[in-house]
Amino acid sequence: MRIPKLIRPEWLDDDGWLQVYASADRLSSADTDAAHLQMERIHTPEWTESCEPDHPIVWEQITFAGRRVLLELAYVAAFRPPGTEMIGRLRNARGRFGAAAELRGLGMIMRSGAVLERVRKKRNARLPECIARFPSGRRAVVEVKAIRESAWMREMDRVVPHTHFMFARLAGEVPGFRGHLEWSDAVRKLPPDDAAILVAVQFAVARAKTVCQVERDHSVPAAGLGTLHLTPDASCPSLTMSYGTYSPSDEAIFERLRRRTDEAMKQLAVHPELPGIIVLDIDAFGVARNGLSLLAEWARAQPQLGVVIVVEREHSATVTYGNVLFLLGPRADEVNEVENAFEVCDQNHIHYMAVSSPESPCPCHFWLSRVA
Repeated sequence: MRIPKLIRPEWLDDDGWLQVYASADRLSSADTDAAHLQMERIHTPEWTESCEPDHPIVWEQITFAGRRVLLELAYVAAFRPPGTEMIGRLRNARGRFGAAAELRGLGMIMRSGAVLERVRKKRNARLPECIARFPSGRRAVVEVKAIRESAWMREMDRVVPHTHFMFARLAGEVPGFRGHLEWSDAVRKLPPDDAAILVAVQFAVARAKTVCQVERDHSVPAAGLGTLHLTPDASCPSLTMSYGTYSPSDEAIFERLRRRTDEAMKQLAVHPELPGIIVLDIDAFGVARNGLSLLAEWARAQPQLGVVIVVEREHSATVTYGNVLFLLGPRADEVNEVENAFEVCDQNHIHYMAVSSPESPCPCHFWLSRVA
């Protein structure tokens, strides 16, 4: 069912925005005015898309930290106004993540002091985002890539809590045991629906009850989910569960990352004489961290590459932090000026902060890299 439009022309006029602007201590009043105009241009005039409740802009506009994200993107847009195609992607629930990552990545390069030059079109070639000209006169070619969590991982985000809940509901039927569910390959290939999870857990618990008097380890199947391993433990008044890991292997995660960075390298090759910078946004792919050590090896083997800037975001009550990791390529020395876009907080984490200074003490827990 469609719901009324949630992004209206008056949404930028409430008092909460004044607080957001005041907290952006790196922006002048002229900067905030320019960003405000861009938000009106991008999100409100002739708005035709009725937003579902889970549209990213809906969530961003109702929280302080989310409004700061909108301000950051609009600030970049004020310097590099997006065209009609980009605005359409920013307004679209599915396209917004990639479009926002591109704007954010360009903002990083600009904050380093670089001037962005547009890439000349070449026949039958996918073009990179831009060419960056740094204050020293050096130039580099830039491409931004964003990677989402896989459909399978999103499905597992549904399967896992539902399985936990069903075992918790039935735990009292198997007292005196600890249980460990080892996920099967089947669940990785075909995650079951909620009804199948209910049947599988009920069947596993029924089988477990038949052996609950046997004082030895035992295993029972949980159809479509895996194997439930039971260990007697008199201290447990009811079945106490733990669960195996279900994420893909580090190698499988690396392969997903590599496919995106390989695409970026082909686009950078439009200008083979220039060192390449890849901004890799992994905000929507939480387990991507597990493949970064292998991606670092990949980066060292790319002759044109200067650096892969890996960025994810961590949200506090009032601000969103860009947590950053650098994967250096053979031409890293030619792009070292890009480091001016980033800073080290009082906890020695490396951050990208576009519109405000880091808080002290730093509230981040999931930083990617820190200075020793």
